[in-house]
Amino acid sequence: MKKQYVALAILEPFGAEFLEAEYKAQDAQSSGVEAPESKLLTIFDDVGIIEVKGKLTNKDSYFNSWYGLISYNEIRAAAVEAVEMGVGSILFDIDSPGGAVAGIGDISNFIQGLDVPTVAHTSGTMASAAYFMGASCEKVFADDMSESGSIGVVMQHMEMTALLKKEGIKVDVIRSGKRKAIGGPYEKLEPENRKYLQDQVDTYAGKFFEFVSEQRGIPLPAMDEIMDGGTFIGEESVQVGLIDKIMSFDEALLVSITLAEKTLDKNNSSVNNSGYYRNNYDFSKSTAEGDTTMPKKISKAALAALATAGKTAPAAEDKDKDENLKNQQTPSEGEGENLNADSGNQDKGEGEGEGQTTPTAEEALQADLTAMQEKYDASQIDLAELTTKLEKADEVVEALKATHADEMKPLCSVIEGQINTMRVALSLTSVSMEAFAPAALMVEYDNIRKTFESSLIVGGVVPNEKGNDQETVEPKSRNDVNEIKNLGF
Repeated sequence: MKKQYVALAILEPFGAEFLEAEYKAQDAQSSGVEAPESKLLTIFDDVGIIEVKGKLTNKDSYFNSWYGLISYNEIRAAAVEAVEMGVGSILFDIDSPGGAVAGIGDISNFIQGLDVPTVAHTSGTMASAAYFMGASCEKVFADDMSESGSIGVVMQHMEMTALLKKEGIKVDVIRSGKRKAIGGPYEKLEPENRKYLQDQVDTYAGKFFEFVSEQRGIPLPAMDEIMDGGTFIGEESVQVGLIDKIMSFDEALLVSITLAEKTLDKNNSSVNNSGYYRNNYDFSKSTAEGDTTMPKKISKAALAALATAGKTAPAAEDKDKDENLKNQQTPSEGEGENLNADSGNQDKGEGEGEGQTTPTAEEALQADLTAMQEKYDASQIDLAELTTKLEKADEVVEALKATHADEMKPLCSVIEGQINTMRVALSLTSVSMEAFAPAALMVEYDNIRKTFESSLIVGGVVPNEKGNDQETVEPKSRNDVNEIKNLGF
């Protein structure tokens, strides 16, 4: 039965088609098909690119994409993932005629609340709810052949009273209040109800106009040209203030990359296309100063590079630091004795305590690198030991396999004999099965046994080779039958 529609406010001009797609997607979701994870996000050079291509809905369904829909929650999830991966900016690649009023405010507030720069770009259409979302970004760009605008709200009402009357169906609508569920398809839309729905549309539209005015810096009195619901192509969008600049997607991506570099310079972090950032940095922890994180592991090559850097001649500022460290206040005699006592060196004299020097920054760095190198070498030894143990375990497994094969040979020989006995009884030739694995041999036995039992029935009739006459085999007793079955046939 075809779905029925009620009045619904949407921010795009294809209401019935949009509702049909929503209903189909929800019906498909209720069928119980498990939905895999959907990806809208692409990471490129520290920029999270989120594709927003399709009609916008506030309902989640794996089957949305089948009907050209994309949910606000999908967009939100993609943005969250991008931020968690450490991108420096987000570029929304939009091609959408709009969508539902419900949910557009939430996704708009979410985008404005992101702590990375946001850019919107369209090479196709950014209209109605899609423009509402795009205008939430800090920068809005469009291709010269693109279409932007459709600032307004549309509500569609479908009345089916004439069709129902033709089919001999009469519907009585009983409601608790005069405005309860008005706009249904089973009754005519009265003038007062039409006015009520029109007021709702105007309220939604007013909020839309105020949002565009605030985001784009256009005074409301100057928005008459764009408040009629029309769209603007290319440069026209810039002239009316809906778009910042005409540029291609690649140019918008370069702008996003520049913004990302500035953001990541502040945060001292980075992400690249190879997935290094995700694989080598721990996002679950952060330092006291901010969101900067440390690598999980340092390679031997990196250690060598650090050691080489530590051995180079220190710069002038490093020399100053070393002098400052040397000129720091040294412990007094009493303090030197206490330090020696704490370390267990009570037999050392005061002179030895006074002669102690503080290691330079270069020496401290070299000591740290040496300790890290020792840990790395120790881990390599452990890895070699584990590799040796694994090789020994493989040898044990192979030996067990060989022993198992030897033990199975007599049993396999018996099973092979049973199979060929039944094959001969079925007028088939016997075959050699030495190359069969035990599991394959059991499968063959099971198949031939089923054929044997279905072809040669105990107590049945067997053909007489002398002619078409048949002789009847005397029926066996139940005990005789059971005894035969116990033989394994």
